[in-house]
Amino acid sequence: MINFFFLLQLLVRLLFPSDSEISFNLKKIKKIIDDYWNSDEVILDETGFTFAMGKLYECKIDTQLKGKLYVGRVNSCRSGGCSQPSETAESETGFEYFDYLIILNANNCIELVRVFNYQATHGVEITSRNWLKQFRGYNGEKPLEYNKDIDAISGATVSVISLMTDIEAVVQTVNYQNK
Repeated sequence: MINFFFLLQLLVRLLFPSDSEISFNLKKIKKIIDDYWNSDEVILDETGFTFAMGKLYECKIDTQLKGKLYVGRVNSCRSGGCSQPSETAESETGFEYFDYLIILNANNCIELVRVFNYQATHGVEITSRNWLKQFRGYNGEKPLEYNKDIDAISGATVSVISLMTDIEAVVQTVNYQNK
């Protein structure tokens, strides 16, 4: 069964691409990865597999595959707010967004999710590391359910649903790709 929010997120991505490129702040991303694997020898190899708004990398130490890294962008709200109508034409106002990463283990299960560039006015609560821990162990075998599998956050509904559906799509796609 295809998740309604997944289709909505895909439609938003196709109709309203983000205004700017993902902030591949390699120094910040590299620090997160090095801290996670407790090594400054982690090598990122592009897999050549790109998503609408993200890239997938293999993480290796020497030649040993440790896992995968996904770096992506999620559109969150419009520049005037999540539900507030704008007086400006839609084409002139871009979506607000945030950039995040997922570290997957060798079995393509989530080990870590981190938001590292939050550029939206609503929903900043999703950057909480404690809140993001609930994605750990997700392997894409079943759809995530808002307010059941993933806790709702009052005032951050759009950001929560957007992140949840993006993570679900990425993990399911990575697992499908490896079959």
